[in-house]
Amino acid sequence: RYMSASIRLVSVNVERSTHLKKILPFLSKEEPDIVCVQELCAPDISDFEKTLGATCFFAPMKRNTRDGSGTIEGVGIFSRLKVRSRTAEWYVGVPGEVPIWEWTSLESIQASEHRILLTVQIEKDGTVFQIATTHFCWSPDGTATDFQRDALKKLVTMLEAKKDIVFCGDMNAPRGGEIFGALAKKYADNIPAQYVTSLDRELHRAGHLDCMVDGLFSTPRYNVTDVALTSGVSDHCAVTATITV
Repeated sequence: RYMSASIRLVSVNVERSTHLKKILPFLSKEEPDIVCVQELCAPDISDFEKTLGATCFFAPMKRNTRDGSGTIEGVGIFSRLKVRSRTAEWYVGVPGEVPIWEWTSLESIQASEHRILLTVQIEKDGTVFQIATTHFCWSPDGTATDFQRDALKKLVTMLEAKKDIVFCGDMNAPRGGEIFGALAKKYADNIPAQYVTSLDRELHRAGHLDCMVDGLFSTPRYNVTDVALTSGVSDHCAVTATITV
C-alpha cells in the first residue's frame, strides 16, 4: 500500500537581523523540516542553523550599505532533512560579485540587487520533495513594472523546467495584482483567502496595510494543507504549511 509522506514548511522574510529575538524562538517551537528565509544576513546563518539543527543553502543578493555595515544579505533554505540536490539560479543579475545596494532611485535599486531562485530536493521517508524560494523584485506601491514583467518571464521559465515544485517567498507584488495573478494562473495559490495581508501590522514600517505579498505556490503533485500566517515574528508574517505527496 502506498504511504504518503509529509513535511512541515515555514517561509518568512526576517527583515535582516531586526527580529532575531522573535523569529528564532518561533522556529524553535515550530520545529519545521524546512525553512525558506528572505532578507537573511550572512552573519546570522549560524544562529538559525543552531536553533533549527539544520544546514543552510544561501545565495547572496546584495551588500547592504544602508546601515554602514556592508553586510551580505540574501535568500536561504534551512533543511533538517537529507538534501539530495540544490541549485541557485539568477533571474536578475549574475553569480559572482555581490552588488553594493543603492536605494537612491527605483533604477538604482533594480541595478544593485540580484534576484535568485533557490531550489532544494529533500528526502523524507524515501519521498523526494522539491522546494524553492525567492525574493522577487520590488516596485513602488505594488504596481507592476516592465522590469518585474521581464524578471517574471525568466523566473517562470526556471520554474517550468523543474515541473513538480512548491515555491514560496516574498513576491513584492500584491495578490490581486498582475504579477501575483500571473503566478496564481499557473500554480495553486495556497494562502487561504481569509488572510488579506502578510505584512505585520505592528512591526512593518508601512503600518496597517492590507497587502498579501508573500506567496506559497504549488503544482498538482503536492497537497498543501494547514496553511497559516503568524504575526509578531518579523515585519512580514511567517507562512507555515504541511506539504504532502
